[in-house]
Order: sequence, then structure tokens, then C-alpha cells
Amino acid sequence: MIRRFHLTILLLAATETGVSTGCLGDRPLSGGGDGEGTTFSISTRALEPDDDAENPDNKITTLRVMSFRRPGGEIRTNQIYNVALHGKITHKTTTGTYDFVFLANEPVSLTPTLGGIRNRSELNSIAIAAADIDSDKNIPQLQEVENIEVQAEGSVRINGGAIITDWTLELVRLAARIDVSLTSDIDLEDVFTGLRLSNLPSAVPLFPQAYSGTPIERDAQYVRVFNVDGSHFADSEESSAVWSKEVVRLIVPANEDFSADGFGKGDRERAIVMTLLMRDRYNPSCTMGVDDQGNDPATLDFTLPRNNWLQAKGRIALPFILDIDTESWTEAVVNGDIPVFRILNVSEIDPQFVLGVSGDRLEVSFYSNQPDVSLAQGAWSNYFDTALDYNAVTGRGNVVFTLKNGLTPGNIEQKVVLSAGKGAPVKGGLQREITIRAKVE
Repeated sequence: MIRRFHLTILLLAATETGVSTGCLGDRPLSGGGDGEGTTFSISTRALEPDDDAENPDNKITTLRVMSFRRPGGEIRTNQIYNVALHGKITHKTTTGTYDFVFLANEPVSLTPTLGGIRNRSELNSIAIAAADIDSDKNIPQLQEVENIEVQAEGSVRINGGAIITDWTLELVRLAARIDVSLTSDIDLEDVFTGLRLSNLPSAVPLFPQAYSGTPIERDAQYVRVFNVDGSHFADSEESSAVWSKEVVRLIVPANEDFSADGFGKGDRERAIVMTLLMRDRYNPSCTMGVDDQGNDPATLDFTLPRNNWLQAKGRIALPFILDIDTESWTEAVVNGDIPVFRILNVSEIDPQFVLGVSGDRLEVSFYSNQPDVSLAQGAWSNYFDTALDYNAVTGRGNVVFTLKNGLTPGNIEQKVVLSAGKGAPVKGGLQREITIRAKVE
């Protein structure tokens, strides 16, 4: 949900060229050429009367205000203030036309860099590290408002529109929140140990579409494990289930579509993966993607945009089926539809034949909520005969791999891709890669 803050703007004559506002970090007004000195009085009182200042989703402790000249983008003011959700600050500038950037809860590690900004274009190279976007930290929030005409009568004109004295900020969190409600018809109290989110982005750019900074990475080091004995877990009140668990407020860096990184919405390899941890048993997982086009694999979106709150319901059953639907935040529903997780879980991703004798069989079971599942063509067909069986009603299936006759003795390693979606064969659906190793004797 967009955070809305009410700004009461009082523009008063200023007689000095420097700044004296009692803020955390001050930078004098940059060179001349602007109009009459003025002072903003900014109230960060939330518009919603039931907003809780101490709610960690809402909490704001610092607010940086930057203004840039139009045209040219040169910095005019750049100050960070110590504020509260219902606090008030004053910001001094001069009459003229500017672009404003507001950044709340900036990480301390970025303060020197942000304090040295001299042009709007420099913000395009700045990203907030994933380590600074977490459940135990205040969530960074951002807004840019362009073409603001600051007037001397205690008012502003926003992008050529009406002159106003009350201005509403709409700060956007640079994070996503995930809540999961899990149920099962079997008792998993001694089995379920937690939840893992993997393939997280290393950082979140302030302005992703124009990002020109250090490339965003996604690999094994960007993983978060939430253990069942931690503060994120609670027993559910779901009375109809044998076992239930609530997983609340998992804050993760936004996983977004932006051209500089080459990450498009359909790029499955960069999707966040959710895995349920079942001690020494099979750990079911799903690639986090949403579909806003009615079960069409070609339109599957693997991004997790900023300011989204996903509320998921999961069902776990033997053989640990993960069946998750998501409900988006009210303001973040994609094209008016409720997105869903699309699932393809396999029992083994690195199976091996114990013996490599012709006719040996290996069975891999899987579960999906998609209408069709098929095997993609590949070199593996030179080594194995296959038989795939899938029941779209129950979502359960299996693939039997049988070693062919007449193979040359030696080691075999082949990658097999299982696809779930719509069509026979499936094109562009969810995929799971299975590596099969065998020794032919």
C-alpha cells in the first residue's frame, strides 16, 4: 500500500543564503540564480486516522529532501531530517521550479553518498543493499515529484496543475512483504522447521528503469532462512486442519523488472524461490511468479515489485504438496485480478542410477497446479526411454526414465527439463531442471 503523508506547506521569506533547520545533515543552498528565499513547513502526519506510528510497516525515522533545478538537474537543497510519523519539519529553499526526491529511512551506509549528490542523474547509480531491507529494519521508502513550482505566497503548483497549500506525499516502500498461512492434514509439528527464500536480488535501485550502478546479482549468498522458533511464526487458528502455522511479515528486497539488469518479467531464472523446510524429508518449493492474464504461461510475471504485500495460503499433504494462492495488497492488484503462485515441484533434482545396466528404471514424482506437464526435447533422449503420467485433477504425476540398450560403457550426465503450463507440449511454462547421472557398465 502506498504510504500517504500530509504536507502543510508554509512559504516564508528567508533572509539568509545558508540553512539552519536543526536537521541531521545540512547542506547549504547551492549557487545563485534562483528566486526569493522561502521555507517549507512539512508535516508528516498520516492521512489515515488509524495509522500506527510504531507499526514497523509504517515507521519513519528519517526523511531526506532533495530538490533539483529544472532544467539541468543541479542540486538545490539536500537535507536529511529526524522525523516521526506525526512530526513536522521545515525545509528552506527559494522560489522557482524544481524536481523533488524524498527518501525515508535511508541506510546509514548510504548517507555520505546521498549527502554528496550534485545532480539528479547521480541518483540513477544508487541502489540500497539487500542487507538493509529486512524485517528488523525500518523499510526504505521513496518518492519523486517532478515539475514543482515553488511560489512565495505559501503554495506550490505541481506539474502545471492547480495551486495548492496542502501537499500529499505518496511514499513507496522499496520492499515487498510476504505472509503465508500453512495447513496440513497430517501432523508436521516435528517435521516442519521453517521457510527459505532464495535467489533474492543483491540490491534495489532507487530508480530501476534508469539504473546505471553496480550490476544486481542473484546467487546462493542472497538467501534468507526463517526458522520456526523465530518471531515470524505463530500457531494458526485454522480449526479444520490437523496442523497449521502462520508465517508473518517476511520483508524482502523488491525483485523488479528493469532494463539495465536485463531482467524481464518473464525471466524465470531470476525469480525468488520459496521452499518449505521439512527436516530430513523432501522440501517442496515454488518459483514466485504471478499470472494476471488467466493462466497463460506466456504472460507469467516473475518479478516481485516494490510496495507489494503477498498474502499466501499453502496446503501441505503427502507427498508434501504446496498449493499456494496469493492475495495482493489492495492497491497493488495486477490488472484487477488476484495473482496466483504457479507450481511445479519435483521429488528429485539430482537423481542417480545405482546401477547402470540396460533396463534400469528411475522414477521421479512431481506435483503441479497447471493443466499440462511435458518433457522438453534434448540430448537425454539418446540415453533414456521415458514414460510420463500426469493427472491434472489431483496435480500428481511421475516420469519413469529407463536406460536404453546398447549404450557405450561409461558415465552419463544429462539435464532434463520438465515444463508445466498449457499445451502439449508445453511452451514457455514453469520449468524444473533435473540432472540425471548414471554409470553404464
